[in-house]
Amino acid sequence: MTHESDPRTTPDAPKPEPSAEASEAGIESPHGAAAPTESSMAAAPIEGGALVDAPSPRSKHEADPNRRGEFARLGMSGQFFGGAFPSFLRSMALAAGLGAALAATLYFLKLDEAGRGFVMRNAMDKAARMKLIKLMVGSSGAAIAATAVAMLLAAWRKRSVVSVERWLWWFAPIGLLPPLPFCFDYRSWTGRSDHLLYASVFLLLGAEVVFFRMLLHGSDGPKRAAAWLGERIPRLLRRHGWLVAVVIASIAYGAFFSHFSLIAHRSLKTHNFDLSINNNLLYNALYGKFFESPVIFGDNPKNYLAIHVKLGQYLLLPIYAIRPSPETLLVLQSYLVGLTGIPLFLFARRRVPQWLAAIVAIGFLCFPAVHGANFFEMKYPTIAPVFIVATVWAAETRRWVWFTLSAVAAVLIRDDTCVGMAILGTCFALSGYRPKAGFSLAAFGLFAFVFTRGVLMKDKGEWWFPSMYDGLFPPGEKGFGSVFKTLMTNPLYVIVTLIERQKLEFTLHMFLPLAFLPARRAYLWAIFIPGMMFTLLTTGYKPTVSPLFHYSMHWSPYLFLAAPIALGAIARESVKGKLRASAAGLTMALLMAVFTYNFGAFWMRNTTRGGYTRIDFEFTAKDQKRYAQLMELVKMIPADATVSASESVGPHVSTRREMYAIRMKWGKQMGEYVLVSDRELNLERTTERLKEILKVKKSHGLVATRGEFVLMKRGADTSHNAELIRRFKIR
Repeated sequence: MTHESDPRTTPDAPKPEPSAEASEAGIESPHGAAAPTESSMAAAPIEGGALVDAPSPRSKHEADPNRRGEFARLGMSGQFFGGAFPSFLRSMALAAGLGAALAATLYFLKLDEAGRGFVMRNAMDKAARMKLIKLMVGSSGAAIAATAVAMLLAAWRKRSVVSVERWLWWFAPIGLLPPLPFCFDYRSWTGRSDHLLYASVFLLLGAEVVFFRMLLHGSDGPKRAAAWLGERIPRLLRRHGWLVAVVIASIAYGAFFSHFSLIAHRSLKTHNFDLSINNNLLYNALYGKFFESPVIFGDNPKNYLAIHVKLGQYLLLPIYAIRPSPETLLVLQSYLVGLTGIPLFLFARRRVPQWLAAIVAIGFLCFPAVHGANFFEMKYPTIAPVFIVATVWAAETRRWVWFTLSAVAAVLIRDDTCVGMAILGTCFALSGYRPKAGFSLAAFGLFAFVFTRGVLMKDKGEWWFPSMYDGLFPPGEKGFGSVFKTLMTNPLYVIVTLIERQKLEFTLHMFLPLAFLPARRAYLWAIFIPGMMFTLLTTGYKPTVSPLFHYSMHWSPYLFLAAPIALGAIARESVKGKLRASAAGLTMALLMAVFTYNFGAFWMRNTTRGGYTRIDFEFTAKDQKRYAQLMELVKMIPADATVSASESVGPHVSTRREMYAIRMKWGKQMGEYVLVSDRELNLERTTERLKEILKVKKSHGLVATRGEFVLMKRGADTSHNAELIRRFKIR
């Protein structure tokens, strides 16, 4: 904002001399001051301020206000054809388009359920279509007439007709309204959500142009009004209001997802893979048994290191110890994801104005890929973003204690997150942005990766993860090493494997809500490497290229860190850069709203999914009865007893030293107690294991049944086994 005392508003004020560096580069700001040169991640932060100053400089085609009577004197000559006449034509075109758009929007809002087929199947009868056309033409005519009257009044009052056009530009976003009734009606895209993805590409292109033109050509009146209102907001609120809003949003996110994650858990929508595993790992750690999981490895629990090394999980141990249960982990996960918004805002506001930083931070909380990951069990990559973002913020602000703590947590959280942190540190070091911190981070991340993979996981056995990349295995070879060989020797083949529809749609899911901002600066592409490694490079494993699983969290924190960097670079690149950055931010807000409505969780529709599971947002009487039946049987099991359980039952009995997933068969892996749901018998080896204990060995007998749930015990009376065999349809 400018003030009367600002030398920029005084025509005769001397212009500040550009710096020697700027002079050598031949760059000057609009007011003669040196414009900052664009660098990569070392670009100077922006401390507050607005990207759109109020009022903006007058458009070059607008008449000087001291010569407002010139149009009336010149009539249809000179100045009219040189400036006013083009403005007149633009105004008529704008009015016609806005009128038609408004009519179409109002018509689409009134469409009934049958009318929703219009956008997908072009289904509209002839009479209705003609009615729509007539409404659009009539509305255009009315808007043109109103604009003509406004121009005549401007001429009669000896004002520039250009002022009418400038006011019209503020209404330009009306042109974006016609598709929005369909964009905000999820039923229009049922079964064909891919169409919404492709349509959103064009919404992105149109919205950013419209917002930019609105800010560039719009009248100064609304800007002055906004400035006037801003000056009357208390200074404390003006300074910290956006931060308060982000903090509230972050806490609200945690409360929302905690509540509905617990409902999902009690509705038996969590599973042995992976909530039972992670709960059992932490519970065993309370007794000094680290990295041991009998859930899937039976009597060889130390073999869990063949799957993952989760050193960072033990950071949660002090809180978990207060109330050891899977529910504690679900609540912790939700709040840690929500709290990511705070360091993200603190980082972003150093690059862009606070309102844009708030769009980025709240956008993360609204990001559908974050919602899908949050509802998918309890996964450590899902909670990693808060530590990743905090590391970057701490480096930005030179808070080295916080940097060290958050970096250690981010690197150690799981063996795959250290890859992303090593790459992030490399970007810092090579760009000159906090090079010492970057080098330290890269070295630590690389060391952690080598140590976990080469020392802790060595000789612990094999797991199926390398098979996710089997399309990249050279003939006769397997394992991650063979994938690296293909990447090094045949990159063209690797590129061909990326060209798949599901991978394209996944990429759109990740980039479109951010208006492709992270991809607009080539120097930011390096931080896409972690996401590409763990998602796009995989072959034949669909969860890695779905926004419903935790794999997307190898993208999310890096994309949202890149967005404010890109916005800041756009703002600095030209005289109109601030306007372009504002337009890009508004476009991101619009697209994020469309995506979170259709794919996110906040609207609490039964179309929301977390991983493989549909999320229901109500705990019905039927669900409550089912949960109560299960818990009756759980209470019959001693706390120190070993238990084998079916998939969705397992998490509710996993807070113990030894709990086994009955679907697996590693070693003995059969507990003293066996608790199953008769709805889960077809999963892997479940029926085979039940046949073994009930029919072959007759080692277990019936204790009790409640609804679909059956509790058995080793050594119990086997007189009811024949009945159980019939119930379980064991042959």
